[in-house]
Amino acid sequence: MADKIEQRIADWFSDAKKVVVAGIGNSIRRDDFVGMKIVQDLKGVVPKNVCLIECETVPEGFMQEIVDI
Repeated sequence: MADKIEQRIADWFSDAKKVVVAGIGNSIRRDDFVGMKIVQDLKGVVPKNVCLIECETVPEGFMQEIVDI
């Protein structure tokens, strides 16, 4: 089932010019890690126009990187 979901997400992004997916979460808090896990699982699956960023618990620290994309 996971492969099916990953493929649907990749297909959904295929027509976009640029997409940023920011993975936010904390591995210590387990269920709070879901954003990070999604980004990790999408690596190698989504097209090159999709930028995957592992922000962990500080997404504000990646704002300039996101703007520059």
